Amino acid sequence: MSNTITIRNYQGEDWPSVKLVLLESDIYTAYGPTVLKSEKGRIDFFVQVPEKGRVFTVCITKNSSNEDDDGKEKTEQAESQELVVGFAVIDFFSRGIFILTLIIGKQYRGMGYGKQLMEHIKKFAKKNTQYTILRCFADEQLVNAHTFLLKQGFRVCGFVEHDLTLNHSSIHYFYPLREDDEDEQDLLISA
Repeated sequence: MSNTITIRNYQGEDWPSVKLVLLESDIYTAYGPTVLKSEKGRIDFFVQVPEKGRVFTVCITKNSSNEDDDGKEKTEQAESQELVVGFAVIDFFSRGIFILTLIIGKQYRGMGYGKQLMEHIKKFAKKNTQYTILRCFADEQLVNAHTFLLKQGFRVCGFVEHDLTLNHSSIHYFYPLREDDEDEQDLLISA
């Protein structure tokens, strides 16, 4: 059986799969059911107002083999099934894109799906030349998220000791999309 990876825009029928990804996420474990309601609201908003942001899903299509266990070719057509294994929610701001959410389902982590989703976001941002920076944040206790962001080339640009809206502390990151925007001070002041 082979898998084909697709990153595409979110579709309304993706919600049950996205919800399952959220239910098994570290953020849901840390903050509970309110995460579902807030993510659903964000997703619905960006689907309705795409000029403000986007929602991307990572899907794998499992193609069944045309051969049976004995190596003989099957006569019926190969079946394929698309499975949503992760998603990202991005928000556009004046100079860049803020990655609000990027989650890959637990059983699919470490397989490169998160990296491919991040590369898709970077390409999307670079194609839209008005954007010069990617920004994101991660709760300080989500060690895997920090490791992932650093491996993707993000750099720390700040620490919010206590965010009253989310009742936690978070570390903020940036990724310059243009080489002329490497100056961290410029990024911190204007972004």
